Amino acid sequence: MRLYHILIGFALVCACTRIQETRCEFETGRDITLNVSMEDLASKATYTADASGLKCSWDAGDSISIVSLHNGAVASVNTFTTESGGRIASFRGRFSGRKTDAVIAVFPALKNDPGNGYCSAPLPGNIGGVFKLSMGGSSLLLSPDTPCVFSQSANGDFSHVAYIDIMTGDVDINTDDGSVTLSKHVALIKVTASIPSLPTSEKILKLTLKSTAATPFTDCSASLPLASASGVWTTSVPSDSTVLNFGAMTHGVFAGFSSSNRTLTAYVPVFPNSGTPAFQGDSERKLTVTVTTDLSVYSAEKTIPAKTGSEYSFPLEAGTINTINATLSRTGDADSDLTEWVRTVKSLADVNVKADALKTAILNSQSEYTISGTTYYVSNSGNDNFNSGTSPSSPFKTLDKVNSLTLNKGDGVLFKRGDVWRGKINMKNGVTYSAYGEGQKPRIYGSPCDAAKEGSWSTTSVSNIYRYSKTISQDAGTLIFEEGNAGCAYKVVPRKDYDGNTWHPVTMESFTGWQDLKRDLDMYHDRSTGYIYLYSASGNPKNRWTSIEIPVRQNVFDAWGNNGISAVVDNICIKYTGAHGVGTGNVKSLVVTNCEIGWIGGSLQNNNHETAPTTPGQLSRIVRYGNGVEIYGTCEEFRVDHNWIYQVYDAGVTHQYTEKTKPNIYCDNVSYVNNLIERCVYAIEYWLSVGDEYLEQSGMRNFLIKGNIMRMTGEWSWGFQRFNQESPAVIKTWNNKCRAINYRMEKNIIDRGKPTLLNINAARTEWLPLCRANVYFHQWGADLGTMIEENPKLYYVFN
Repeated sequence: MRLYHILIGFALVCACTRIQETRCEFETGRDITLNVSMEDLASKATYTADASGLKCSWDAGDSISIVSLHNGAVASVNTFTTESGGRIASFRGRFSGRKTDAVIAVFPALKNDPGNGYCSAPLPGNIGGVFKLSMGGSSLLLSPDTPCVFSQSANGDFSHVAYIDIMTGDVDINTDDGSVTLSKHVALIKVTASIPSLPTSEKILKLTLKSTAATPFTDCSASLPLASASGVWTTSVPSDSTVLNFGAMTHGVFAGFSSSNRTLTAYVPVFPNSGTPAFQGDSERKLTVTVTTDLSVYSAEKTIPAKTGSEYSFPLEAGTINTINATLSRTGDADSDLTEWVRTVKSLADVNVKADALKTAILNSQSEYTISGTTYYVSNSGNDNFNSGTSPSSPFKTLDKVNSLTLNKGDGVLFKRGDVWRGKINMKNGVTYSAYGEGQKPRIYGSPCDAAKEGSWSTTSVSNIYRYSKTISQDAGTLIFEEGNAGCAYKVVPRKDYDGNTWHPVTMESFTGWQDLKRDLDMYHDRSTGYIYLYSASGNPKNRWTSIEIPVRQNVFDAWGNNGISAVVDNICIKYTGAHGVGTGNVKSLVVTNCEIGWIGGSLQNNNHETAPTTPGQLSRIVRYGNGVEIYGTCEEFRVDHNWIYQVYDAGVTHQYTEKTKPNIYCDNVSYVNNLIERCVYAIEYWLSVGDEYLEQSGMRNFLIKGNIMRMTGEWSWGFQRFNQESPAVIKTWNNKCRAINYRMEKNIIDRGKPTLLNINAARTEWLPLCRANVYFHQWGADLGTMIEENPKLYYVFN
């Protein structure tokens, strides 16, 4: 029986580099030198192999499968089994395909376990047929030289071993002994790009080779279940260009490459035959080499000489290895919108300019709504009893009237710009809530009144402690002075110890009620009576401030009782509530655009603080809450776009859910884009908590965080009153079960979070976001957290 040899066609080693906390300056205008050359094929066997799971030879009974293809479809699947084994094994079997089937694929046979199979790779420096075996599917590419190495990758278990894509080759059938010979069919170009001057904030995405007057490149892909011959093989028509993507598997290139090591290596297969013109010809041809990063495009043009006897130096024929040398220069931006901030933001002064411009654009945004049904108008000058509400000249007046309307899908409710309402909106399915008229956005406050203008503040039996005259039944999150310009009160929620004693959560002095207030701006809401008490060291609150808002426990835009709602909230100013600005459960579609959302949250989420702990030395847990925009549940679409969100007790925006007993818990098509989010405890918070058995049947699909300026979270937020002051971060996840598919985080300014800049968790690397073109400002001495982006543009600041 004749032996045959198989040599690897591609070998790419992935390097995993931990991001160092260094300042990365961005530079432009330098050239990239791309050196393309072929090395001795023995060098492709220099993998780093793990010490476990090594197999130094084939065993008798080990198998491979050969898939023949005819006219673009699977023609036959044959299994060949080694008889003698050893370092170079003899395989026996009969090939049932036709001799004219010129393209074949070789796979490991599905032996023992039909769900996996075997895969293998050479030991370091060894090209004599030594194999490492591990479970997982794989494939290989035929290369035109000898001796041979059979190289295959683990199914993600050994990231340093490249995936080897489908091979091509000719079949020579010997009908006497049933052996198979694989002949030379592929020409190789090895691309080694040396990029010593590439700015550290750029990552290579793809390399493109394009020729003129020739079509030597062919993209190949396949889906080949080996249990039968029913798989589908797809081969594209010959092309004049080929693209190697670093981030997807194309032509055997495994994901994981970046500019961090200043080099990239790839093997380009070329399939020259009578039906696929190659580079060579009677006249010279041009080859354009292009490297695209996430920020820039670099390119060069090379001349391929004409085929003129001994002068011909580029024999792109089966069995050849070719050398190309090129020097690339920057020719443009990969995406000018994506790279704008990376190129222009270098200091906090730059961030301030961008933030102010974005804020101005949001505050002056025009209403962009589509209303297919009835439009209702609401104005402070309207009338609920006599007006129709269906024209600007006959508007309704109150939120109660709006909430009483029977609204249908496609209807709209428009609030007059410049007017103010207090209370909440019970959102209806399919309805758009927006603005009409000119001027400032219509304002809807969760605060029931301005306590500097309504009611009075009276002295009490304790000096400097004042009581507000109106009783407030809903839990007050804080008091907000001068529309936030003078800050807010500290809400005292006493903590209980094991023995039932209660303590001030900051001073840890005994605290039994309002009479124990001792610090300026400490407040206490006695929910048994409804009265609010404030310690004011500078006299009566009504004389001290011209505005005192009381955010109480309610969502301003609320859809908790409307499961699966679709709604749009556009161009509304939402402020001063103790719960959420916009709060929903499961939604079909929720879009929040062009809104101002500020001074949100602080009310008690539960009464845990009233329950004594069961362990001595511990204190009861205080849980206050309030997010700018929240989905608690699943969604088919959730978009928060072009909003100014600030001073939120908890998260600026969030999607979150806990469901331990059901599968298929998905948040689909979540996008947080073009927002200015500042001085919140978290700019973005997300988490899904599902049962371990449902991890693969739940998660987030198509999640985008793009174009946001997120800054000064944690200690810069009034929400830092919280008892768990170790938790804040700009982006926060609470567990690692957040399975994410197509999760991207790009073109954001992430400016200071304290105590932590980033807290992004995932049980698997592939669940983490693909990060690119973000700019980071990190306060010196604070915790950087979990930096995901390779080679980030990262600046340290000292304030």
